[in-house]
Amino acid sequence: SPGPRKFFQIGVEFTSEGNDGSRIEYLQFKTSVPPAAREIVGEIFPVEVEIEKVTHKFSYFVTATMAAVDKGFDSVEITTPYGVSSVDSLRVDGINQDGFTRMIKEDGSGFEVTLPGKLDTGDSGVIVEVVFQAPVLRERGTFFDGSVFDSAQPHEVRQRIKPGNVADEIESDVL
Repeated sequence: SPGPRKFFQIGVEFTSEGNDGSRIEYLQFKTSVPPAAREIVGEIFPVEVEIEKVTHKFSYFVTATMAAVDKGFDSVEITTPYGVSSVDSLRVDGINQDGFTRMIKEDGSGFEVTLPGKLDTGDSGVIVEVVFQAPVLRERGTFFDGSVFDSAQPHEVRQRIKPGNVADEIESDVL
């Protein structure tokens, strides 16, 4: 979910052969209450790259609007459709962070970055910038999905980053 919502909708598609029937025997949902933040917004730069190059350097910007009851987060997960070459740096409010950890996923679907400290209600509006290099193999429509979570609670639901305006000087508003 891109943020706290009052309702949700699911779809189930059944396939059967001949006279066989289908049914759902068990359905479970998990939510995090309270969420990490009221709203998590992100954008990526640059938004246009040459697909002939092997890898491109991207900056992924994230900011959160937090209320007093929100749990906060210390990790950012970014999905890369064609893998990632490197995770180069992390900045929090423009300050380089040396004490961060990065983990590239074994299946090549992206990476996780753990911040040196947890962002909570006092950090509402702080901009996190993750710089990484990744290939782009499609001419249009490569999407870098993301989510935030608290590494101390790895089984909690990760909150999705929705595309939007993180800062006026970044000219993308997309992921």
